[in-house]
Amino acid sequence: MAISPLGKLSGAHINPAVSLAFWLQGKMHRHDLVGYIASQILGAVLGAGLAVLIWRERAASVHNGVTVPGVGYPIWSVFLIEMGFTCLLVLAIFLFVSSHRLMRWTPLMTWMLVALIYWQAAPISGASLNPARSFGPALVSWFWYDQWLYYLASPIGALLAIVLFRSLSLVGINDVLTAKMFHAPRYRCIFKDVKAPLLNTDQHGKLIEP
Repeated sequence: MAISPLGKLSGAHINPAVSLAFWLQGKMHRHDLVGYIASQILGAVLGAGLAVLIWRERAASVHNGVTVPGVGYPIWSVFLIEMGFTCLLVLAIFLFVSSHRLMRWTPLMTWMLVALIYWQAAPISGASLNPARSFGPALVSWFWYDQWLYYLASPIGALLAIVLFRSLSLVGINDVLTAKMFHAPRYRCIFKDVKAPLLNTDQHGKLIEP
């Protein structure tokens, strides 16, 4: 998604925790943050609804994709897992998009990291890392037991990642260069304080010759 034309235009956040982190870092306008989160939640609800409508029994066999704590794990440990792994994900994204050398590899890194996190955390917490991803199936299934932790843990993890990232200024890491998961200079950018290369465009996103 990040390297598709739509992803190059939107930034392919998909996750409200990621958008929140970019906003806290001063890379998004407030109205854009609201629009992104609303779109992410709506997309999750539509996706979950379509999955239930199309797959029916198969969707029901995996509880319509609802994220729930693993059996036998205390709720506080599930909360810490979701918070910690969201923090790791956001911090890794920030480290990559703060480097001219690494930023082009952000989608590949994210893909590998999320796969690793799912492998380790899915039996414990369901490895949501994304409030919208948990909200969609929960709404479609009308299942709210322990769902609060998925709506709190990830944003707190994103906030913690911001604190850790800013502390890295002591070792020469200064700021995020772009709020896109894959930065393409020829694509129009709505984000604030972008320090990655951009080509001049008009209000319709068409290139303006220098």
